[in-house]
Amino acid sequence: MQQDEKDKVVNFAIEKLTGLIEPKTGKFAPIFFKRSNLIKTLGLGERSNFIELSPKQLAQFINAAKADAGCWDLLISYIAADYSEGEEIPVKVINFCLEHTIGLIERPASKGSKNTRDFIFLFLAEVISSKFKMNFSRNDESDIATHYSALDAIAEALVKIEHCKEKMQFSSLSRIRSKNAYVKQIVDNTVKSKIGHTKRNAKLV
Repeated sequence: MQQDEKDKVVNFAIEKLTGLIEPKTGKFAPIFFKRSNLIKTLGLGERSNFIELSPKQLAQFINAAKADAGCWDLLISYIAADYSEGEEIPVKVINFCLEHTIGLIERPASKGSKNTRDFIFLFLAEVISSKFKMNFSRNDESDIATHYSALDAIAEALVKIEHCKEKMQFSSLSRIRSKNAYVKQIVDNTVKSKIGHTKRNAKLV
């Protein structure tokens, strides 16, 4: 790949990554996968209060809140909204509030952003490999000069973004998929729905 072609790919990666980085932290804004899945599963995007949820859906909402900080915050926002609007609070939700008040349950600890980073790297690499017809990654023995990959472009872009504290070493490039099967599945499903395919256009070198 010629240098001008590499520059084009790297600039594309910079454009896409810059908006995902929080200026104050220099890190990616976290993606709350479990909360997003819960919103989709329960159709919460179209429901404004608890009365629209069935008892089974309420139980699922509460169980998710007990297990995940993002889901907890979402449940609390629903409780606050229904309370301020004078809506009836379901018994299951009242019991949740009581358990929290007397210390039986606490907000789960927020988890790190590893999943967020892996998702962004994998998804963007899929897009780059498709858009620019290049390899997704390369093996450890491959020379970057002759086997430049989508993940190499992302790693280079991260270095060039001002105040960015996210880094990606080559030793982790080709292992990102195998290290996080959970995120790989999310990426594949998202790519399938957005682009219409899940396979890379080019095999690993």
